[in-house]
Amino acid sequence: MRLLFAFGAFCGLNLAGAQLFEAETNKKLEIALYYEALCPFCEQFITQQLLPATQDAEIKDKFTIEMVPYGNVHGGQCQHGPTECYLNKVEGCGIKYIEGASKNNALALPFIDCIEKNTGGDGTKWKDECVGLEFGVEDAEVIAKCVEEEGDAIFEEMGKKTPTDHKFVPWVTVNGKQSDAARADLKKFILSGGKEAEGFQGLPLLLSRRPKEDSENVCLNSFENDDDQDEEEEEDDDEFGDDEDETDLEDAEDIESVELR
Repeated sequence: MRLLFAFGAFCGLNLAGAQLFEAETNKKLEIALYYEALCPFCEQFITQQLLPATQDAEIKDKFTIEMVPYGNVHGGQCQHGPTECYLNKVEGCGIKYIEGASKNNALALPFIDCIEKNTGGDGTKWKDECVGLEFGVEDAEVIAKCVEEEGDAIFEEMGKKTPTDHKFVPWVTVNGKQSDAARADLKKFILSGGKEAEGFQGLPLLLSRRPKEDSENVCLNSFENDDDQDEEEEEDDDEFGDDEDETDLEDAEDIESVELR
């Protein structure tokens, strides 16, 4: 009797373990993209990796995507100027008003992809290039009205969602954690079940000074880096200033010594 009970308990544990494993295996990766409309590297990630991933039968059901168009904004100024702020709002309105996109941001991706590919920094081209059933936008005026009446509020909402400590865009998070591996090769990352590549090195060491913007295919949060750089330069000036004072004092003492002789 005890043997049967133990065997039954063992089978029950195995079944529970198998169900838990299956649930974990089938759990979708929660991917978020924090980006800005005119960063060329955000465009590359969206057009070459993200949109294809949402259309790839092998991986499209393995993840969800949240799009946050805001990026490196400081003092209300977008990194690439007023047109970028405007297009951020256009894309935010697309996310809100394209049918179903507010719950499933992937549905707004054809529209966003079109803007990224075709506007070339022109804030008006989307009305001609990116309206139609294939983009989920049948009437450009719906989006234009949203930008005029709700754009600022949507822009502010996206700003609140954007991590304050992001160092660059595209900034990709998976289940709430930033991932350079997902940014580098999204499909490979998803197929791995969301595992970071062994020995993968990200960007932190490159950000201590101000590198070229395209050194790692990102748009750096340069406003923040400028502030940091200014502080470092002030510290350097203070340090060199102290050295100069000490040198002047030593020179004065040497002169005084010579005069006494």
